[in-house]
Amino acid sequence: MYMKLPKNPLCLHLGYETRKYTVNMSNLSRTQVMFSSLAKCTMTVGAAAGCLLMTAGSVSAGSFTTNFTPTVRDADEDILLTSVQFGTTIIDFSDLALVSEAIILNNDVISAGALANNDNKEDNEGAASADVNDQSIDGVAMEQLLAGDAASEAAVVENLSSQNLGHIIDTEDSGAFEIELSFDKAFNTLLVWERGLNSDLGIKVGGETFKITRSMFTNAGYKLDTTEIDDVGGQEVGSYALKFSDLGLTGDYDTVTLFSKSHFKGPDFKVAGATVPEPAAVLGLTAVAGAFVAGRRRKGDSAA
Repeated sequence: MYMKLPKNPLCLHLGYETRKYTVNMSNLSRTQVMFSSLAKCTMTVGAAAGCLLMTAGSVSAGSFTTNFTPTVRDADEDILLTSVQFGTTIIDFSDLALVSEAIILNNDVISAGALANNDNKEDNEGAASADVNDQSIDGVAMEQLLAGDAASEAAVVENLSSQNLGHIIDTEDSGAFEIELSFDKAFNTLLVWERGLNSDLGIKVGGETFKITRSMFTNAGYKLDTTEIDDVGGQEVGSYALKFSDLGLTGDYDTVTLFSKSHFKGPDFKVAGATVPEPAAVLGLTAVAGAFVAGRRRKGDSAA
C-alpha cells in the first residue's frame, strides 16, 4: 500500500517549498506512521502560530486604523465612526467603551471680554471647550466649560461619547485643564484622536502617567473643520492607541484622567476605549492547538 502526502497550503503561503513523497506503507510500522502524522500536524500548528505572531507583530506600537462613513466628505460635514482595526482584529463602534461621566477637575477660565470678542477666537484664552464640525446637526458647542458645572460636564460626555468624529473637545493653545472620565465598560486600550497632529495630551490611569506627544500621532485618514477654527479645508486628524500593558498595568480600567499644560499647545481630541487581544492570547491559541495534537497522540497510543 502506498500513501501520497499532500502539499501543505500553509507552507506554500509562507513561501516554503514542498514536494510530493511516496511512502511504502508496508515497510513502516504503525508507530512510525503515527509519528510521521504527529510531526506533520505539529509543524502545521507551529507554522500557523508563526503566521499569527507575525500578523500581531506587524502592527506598529500605538497605531490603528479608523474606519468611518462617509469615506468621501468635506471637512466640515458629519463623519461617523464605524469601527477601529488592529491588524486583522476589527472592533465595531458598538463594542467600544464610551465616556459616560466627566468630572472637570480644573479648566482655565475665559475672561468676560474674551467671551464677548468673537467667541474667543482672537483672544485664545481659557482651555478646554466643547466643539463640533461646522455642519453638525447635533453635538454641543460650548465655549466655556466650568469645573463643577453640570452642564459643562454633560457637554464633555455628549461630545466624547458621540459616534460623530466631528464632536470633540477643543483646547486653546496655552490652556491647561484636567478632566476625569468614566466609561460605560472597562477596557485595556485608550484610543485617542487629535485634530492637527500638533499637540500633546497627558493621561493618568491606574496610578501611572503618560504623555502622548504630537510626534506619536499617525494620520487617521480624515480632516475636520470645526467651529473653533477657520482653516479652509480643515485640519488633518491623528490617532494613537495607548495600551495599558505598555505602562506596566494589568487588567482593564474604566476611568482615566486627561490633562493638558500650557506648553502642550492645546490638544483638540476625542477618545474611546477598546479591549484589544494581547499577543499572549495568540500564544494561548497555540497551546490549545498543541494540547489537541498531544491528545490525538495519546488516543492513538491507547488504541494500538
